[in-house]
Amino acid sequence: MTVTAETLSVADAVLAILNAEDAEWSADFTAELAFVPKVVLDESNDVHVLVVAKTVEHSIAERDRNERIYSIDIGILKKVATPLVRTDIEPLIACAEEIVQAFLGERIATEDDAIETICMDARIEVLYDQEELEHRSTFSSLVNLKLQRLN
Repeated sequence: MTVTAETLSVADAVLAILNAEDAEWSADFTAELAFVPKVVLDESNDVHVLVVAKTVEHSIAERDRNERIYSIDIGILKKVATPLVRTDIEPLIACAEEIVQAFLGERIATEDDAIETICMDARIEVLYDQEELEHRSTFSSLVNLKLQRLN
């Protein structure tokens, strides 16, 4: 499925909320829009948050109105020390949980207010990838948002 510029505008709106000056997350980060969600993690102790416009679903809601639902993925990644310590992992899991709570049920508009959506579903698809933790000492979590267009 082709990602439209409209979908990228919705992803940008999600990015703006994640990076808002007054946002308080359990982990410090600056989220980035990613077209290819790959990042090289180093020992810098940085948390990487990637926002990916995943899909847009179109359906007919009424005779004269289309319905659009945008799917946005948010990846949380960090290189962690070994042996694994709860105090290193817990703020990252809490951050994923906070993102879900921050978006669920919220109205989100694009910067130019051309598109208004509501987050009708927010879920943690992968709380943390055990394989990545064990073999690469990498925390990796995936949050998915479903945003329904209102206008």
